[in-house]
Amino acid sequence: RDVLRAMRATIRGAAPKAEEKISYGIPTYKLNGPLIHWAAFKSHASLIGIDKGLLKHFASELKPFKAAGSTIRFTAEKPLPVALVKRIVEYRVAQNLRQTKLHETMKSSNKMNGENK
Repeated sequence: RDVLRAMRATIRGAAPKAEEKISYGIPTYKLNGPLIHWAAFKSHASLIGIDKGLLKHFASELKPFKAAGSTIRFTAEKPLPVALVKRIVEYRVAQNLRQTKLHETMKSSNKMNGENK
């Protein structure tokens, strides 16, 4: 439980404006779209970073952990370092903000060109 409390506190600290919800039956944070999920199971816990590029970006730091797709698995005995969780969440926040700005720019451009959709 201590590891999970630390995970939640770290996520909340790195993304204070994110909305906390339950999605797919697990804790989820949303900020301009899905940000990050995490879940606990009998033998491990997972941090799900939504973006598959995340694992490549943090590959060297994630070597001690089992990771595939966009999911990082860890245990209470070998938890993800708090500093790494913080950087992962900040990475995802930046991605979502860039995506939102891009979407708004495209929307604005379409309006200026008379393309209302």
